Order: sequence, then C-alpha cells, then structure tokens
Amino acid sequence: MRGKLSIQRERGSALFTAIMFSFIGLLIIAGLVAVWYRLTHILFPVKTYTSVREASAGGIKLLASYVDQGYFSELDRGICPPGTSPTANGTCCLVNLKYKLLGESKEYINPITICFLGYQPQPGFEITGVAYTSQAARLGLNYIYGFNSTAYGPNNVTAYVEAVYIK
Repeated sequence: MRGKLSIQRERGSALFTAIMFSFIGLLIIAGLVAVWYRLTHILFPVKTYTSVREASAGGIKLLASYVDQGYFSELDRGICPPGTSPTANGTCCLVNLKYKLLGESKEYINPITICFLGYQPQPGFEITGVAYTSQAARLGLNYIYGFNSTAYGPNNVTAYVEAVYIK
C-alpha cells in the first residue's frame, strides 16, 4: 500500500510540474508573439474625444508622434508601414483610426491620409542638382509630411483637418 502512495505522489508531482512548464512556455510564446506584433505593426489606440473636430485634429497629432518615432521613415520610397494601406499616390498611406465621443459607446472612424511631400534643407545647407536623394538625413534635410484627416461622427457630422508636418 505504501508503494502505491509513493507512485501516485510522483505522478501527481510530475503532472503538476508538466502543467507549470506548459503554462510558462505558453506565457513565453504569447510574449514573443506580442513583441513581434508590436515591432512589425503599428497599434492605433481607440481614444475618446469631446467633439468630432477634436478627433480629427487629435488623429493628426497621434500620427505626427508616430512620424517622430520613425514608423513612416520609408514613406519617401513609397513603403507604407504594416498596419496602414498604400493609396494610389505612391508616397501616401491611409490610416483608419477609430475613436469614441465622450459619453457614447459607439466607435467612429477617422481615415487619415499621410503623404510624403518632399525635403526641406536645414538652415546653412544647400541643395545642389534637381533630383532629391533618399539619403535626406545624411544631407541635413528635413522630411515634410502632409496629413488629411476626415473624422466622421454621429448625425452625419464630418470634420476635415489638413496639416503639414516637418520632421
């Protein structure tokens, strides 16, 4: 009888150990997937605004922060980052942001088009030649981006905001 209890205890502890290792492995895999997704895709949060106009302007501010973080650094070559879709214009990307209005649970959409417009030289630098190069950062050039935001709200309310951003 004593031998059977010992074997059952060993089986129980082996089962517990296997479950714990499986759980730890699952957490590690989930963490790696989350890190991979975060590194390869832009995650756009659903924000809450007080008005449709504020949502339109806030979407542009959000995308400007992503420009500062370098997500749109290859837009001058027509490459849109994952999580965005290219448009017919080769140097533009479409981002569909979702937002909520204060006191409402329904989500509304704010499509924003971000376009690479060109380069601006920093003071003291000159541009020679006609064509721009893709080595703008090494030449002391600033990137110029254009934003077109159209936020749609309740009761067919639409807010349109355009902005130019220099990085």
